[in-house]
Amino acid sequence: MSGYATVYTRFYVRINALPANGRSVKVAKATTTGSIAIWELYFQRTSAGTLRIRLKSSVPSTLNQYYNYDYSADTWYCLEVKCYQHSTAGEYRVWLNGNEILSRTGVDTSSKQFGRLDIGNQWSDYTVTTHHDCVVISQTYIGQEGETPPIQYQLTIEVSGSGATAPVPGTYTYPEGTVVSVTALPDPGWTLSRWLRNGSNVGSANPYTVTMSDNYNLTAVLARAHFNLLRFMFLSTF
Repeated sequence: MSGYATVYTRFYVRINALPANGRSVKVAKATTTGSIAIWELYFQRTSAGTLRIRLKSSVPSTLNQYYNYDYSADTWYCLEVKCYQHSTAGEYRVWLNGNEILSRTGVDTSSKQFGRLDIGNQWSDYTVTTHHDCVVISQTYIGQEGETPPIQYQLTIEVSGSGATAPVPGTYTYPEGTVVSVTALPDPGWTLSRWLRNGSNVGSANPYTVTMSDNYNLTAVLARAHFNLLRFMFLSTF
């Protein structure tokens, strides 16, 4: 799967024992072809005993994100991770048993291209053993075994004029039915004139929301602001 901008990795994992307080079990790691980490996923227990899932994303900088979850030993869990490679709109997303639990969006992930997936217990001095099954790597969302994956649509955001948008211009993939809000951010002296959705004028509401039922190209058309100049005549008498 190396060479693709969007990579989904889905696997089932089971551990034979819970980690001790303050310890983690690494269950998967995505790397470049040069073995440089892109993301890592852990079952973790804090020093206070809280169980949680940890996503360590390494691009463009290292960031740990956590989802508190009381997982159990000897239970199968379905985990799926999306990594999208882009200079401004890169993203990471994590699903647990079909539900999205973690995300990191709007980052520069362009420097690290997916090369391989490492799975298994990677702690040489740790007693917990991991078991994996049903590993799939794809360019689209996979979902749980037996689940019909939702239809995916693409939203391409562009700007005409001087300014930006939030999310930043780029192409994003969403499941069917997702409601996406896009805000126009005109530069000083500019204003939002209208939105074009697949070339058609859909008004100037800001933000603009679109329900994903097809592939859409959304353009924020920005125009120079026009100011009304009021002229005053002052009469002086002496």
